[in-house]
Amino acid sequence: MLGNKRPSFFRRSSTETIDLIQLNTYPALEKNPLLKEGILSVLNQLYYLDKINRIDAPQASTSHARSDSLVGIRKQLAEAMNDLLPELDSEYDEAERKQDIVTMQNIYSDTTIKIYENWKENNTEQYQQTGFPVHCGEACSLFYGLLRREGIDGHKMRIVCFQSAKVPNLNHSLIIYAENKALLQSIESLGLGEKNAAGDSYQNFLEILAQRNKEEAILLIDPWSQDNKIIDLEIKDRIYKDYFSELQENIRQKLWLQIVIGSLLIESTVTSVGNFSDVKQAFCYLPRPMESSSEEETTSCSTSSPETMQLK
Repeated sequence: MLGNKRPSFFRRSSTETIDLIQLNTYPALEKNPLLKEGILSVLNQLYYLDKINRIDAPQASTSHARSDSLVGIRKQLAEAMNDLLPELDSEYDEAERKQDIVTMQNIYSDTTIKIYENWKENNTEQYQQTGFPVHCGEACSLFYGLLRREGIDGHKMRIVCFQSAKVPNLNHSLIIYAENKALLQSIESLGLGEKNAAGDSYQNFLEILAQRNKEEAILLIDPWSQDNKIIDLEIKDRIYKDYFSELQENIRQKLWLQIVIGSLLIESTVTSVGNFSDVKQAFCYLPRPMESSSEEETTSCSTSSPETMQLK
């Protein structure tokens, strides 16, 4: 277990989602006890992630040591992915040929967890002071992999990445959990990886969610956000049911989804305040080993491919 001992610091805002779950706030989790307990377990392990590229994070203005730690972790992850055991390497290659994003996510997230477990053993003092250094890509991979350890089927989850329309390499990742297989396949059709995303894939993403079966659970999980947000679309549908009532149902759904998801992207600086449509693409995050420079980082939540991504 990654977080079997809490570090010396404590971030109250990161535990608010735990409190809300324990208060039975989320309808989707009340219908699925395994998912509820799994998310609670993972949040208790990861609520103290060191989200080093958040401007509102503790110690945000400190030296580059924490950024250098993430650079080192990413190098180790790249090496581990390039040196998988033969059987696992063949499985990953086969998944890549078949565009089996779930198997690729599973192998990548399991490898990510192992790298962070090793980092913790070798950096006990830093871990106890600040926690695990991450950007949103690492946070999602850890959360996804740990949910699988809790018995949650990876076929019900996808890591989705959103690309800024104005700033190259500025993007944000979160996890979508859905029980509808066809919906997740539709999201995959938006493109696997940034280079394969075509057209206005963000608007297409909103359209897919707007046409969802409202009887089926859909959660948006953002472990990089300040309070580890979990958005249950059933709750949001209740909140917005009386808004935009003059519009057709599909348009109304798409409009409030744009507001809800846009709010997450404003926090990650992928879009600007008051401009919920300033997003270029949405696509399934394609797990690739990431290499980083140790230059001064920005507040972007970067999860780009290795040939384009840098810690600026």
